Amino acid sequence: MSLNYPQLYALGIRNTFLSYSVFMMTIIEGVFAAVIIYFIPHCAMQHAVQPNGHELVDHKTFGVVVESVLTIAVTLRVSNPSLHVRGLTHE
Repeated sequence: MSLNYPQLYALGIRNTFLSYSVFMMTIIEGVFAAVIIYFIPHCAMQHAVQPNGHELVDHKTFGVVVESVLTIAVTLRVSNPSLHVRGLTHE
């Protein structure tokens, strides 16, 4: 198979997907996404208080919101084929 389609293996030979710079960009992107996914709900729910003075948000509610946002973000990231095909089409 590899002798019939050598262009399929060119990216692996050149370390296009396994280089240090690709690894560092992935780490930076992950940390940035984690910070955004945590702090946007945190800032939005920080001062949530009912009219009688009781807090509207507890740790469990905050956790559910962050988990929901994370699930949506990961689903959008995985479902966007242009993010995965970008490296294959632009050599």
